[in-house]
Amino acid sequence: MSLLASRPAILAALKELSAGEMAVDIETVGTLTQPWLALQPKYATLRCVGVGNAHIGVSVRWPPAPRVKHALAKLLRAESGSKTFHNGRWFDIPILRRYGFDVRDVFDTIDARRALSATSPLSLGYLASVYEASPEPWKEKDVGDAKGTV
Repeated sequence: MSLLASRPAILAALKELSAGEMAVDIETVGTLTQPWLALQPKYATLRCVGVGNAHIGVSVRWPPAPRVKHALAKLLRAESGSKTFHNGRWFDIPILRRYGFDVRDVFDTIDARRALSATSPLSLGYLASVYEASPEPWKEKDVGDAKGTV
């Protein structure tokens, strides 16, 4: 994996991702006095948008350069290539819409899990432990994954 720091490299990576399916995730923050706002889609402040597939991943810090924002918007609204989120319909997508993005062709792992088992835990950590072949921890610490509960 390499670090893409230049704008041309980020734009090229976003263009490469437009060819197929990808995972999308965002990171948010609250305020210094109200950090819990990071978990509220109506009030959370966007910090970065991550998109990737099995071969390439890009994390776009917020706010990006106008050309990068335009390329990211084009990628998210494209009808070709499904965008996989975890709790995207209830958290990520409302925030992305607040920031002017139109997200299309969405697959949400929480919705899929609910369809299979309405009573099982919905956190990403739990789902990874059920569906991922590797027994190695993939997160430093999964403390309830508050964004994974609805």
